[in-house]
Amino acid sequence: MKRIYILPICILFCLTSCQITTKDISQNEMASIIKIRTSDFENLLMSGKLEEHMDYYDDEASLSPDGFPVIQRKENIKKFLSKGMKMAKFSKLDLKTDYVNGNREYIYQMGLMDSEIIVYDSLRFDNSSKFFYLWKLQDDGSYRIIAEVTSTKDEYDD
Repeated sequence: MKRIYILPICILFCLTSCQITTKDISQNEMASIIKIRTSDFENLLMSGKLEEHMDYYDDEASLSPDGFPVIQRKENIKKFLSKGMKMAKFSKLDLKTDYVNGNREYIYQMGLMDSEIIVYDSLRFDNSSKFFYLWKLQDDGSYRIIAEVTSTKDEYDD
C-alpha cells in the first residue's frame, strides 16, 4: 500500500509557488497575523462552535487528517468535523507554531499540536501531532485556510 506524504508535497508547493518572498509583507506581520488567526481558530475548536470554526476555511479548502483520505471543499470538511464533534471534544488544545513564511497572498504555518481529547464523555487520551496550514488572503482582507494537513508525531520526532 502506497502512502502519499502530503506534508512534503505541501511544503514543496509553498516553496515553489510562494517563492519565499516577503517583499510585500514582513516576517513580523505574517507572524502577527498567524498568531491572531491561530488563537481564534484554537478557541473555536475548543468551544465546539462548528459554524464559527468553519469561517476559518476557504470554500475550496482541503483537509488531510492523519489516517483519513483528503477531504475537499468546505462543506465536506464541515460534515467530517461535525461527525467527529458528536463523539469527541477537546479538553486541551495547544497549537505551537514553529515556522511561518510566505507572501501577502499565501502564508504557510507549520508546528505541533498537543491535545487531550475526550471520547464519548468518558475515554480520555493525549495526542501530539504535526500540522501544516496554508492561509490564503481573501477579498475582504482576512486569511482563511486553503489547506490543512495533520500527521501524528512519530516516536523518533522530538
